[in-house]
Amino acid sequence: IRLVDVHSSRYLIARRYMIRLSRSDFEDPDELASLARVAGLSPDAFRAQFEYVTANEPEPLRLEPPPPPHG
Repeated sequence: IRLVDVHSSRYLIARRYMIRLSRSDFEDPDELASLARVAGLSPDAFRAQFEYVTANEPEPLRLEPPPPPHG
């Protein structure tokens, strides 16, 4: 087991490059239907079987510019 800081920017950037299910896949009916079709399941069956993997999904990475220097 390798522990990582799941809140670090490196982890969040790497995560964006992973192919994985996300909450948004289950919120978009067309995307859900497409994924279910590929898996050979109905959308309801796909949701029942796989939606749990998004339960602990971190918030999307939001990159913000650094604050201006004080001076």
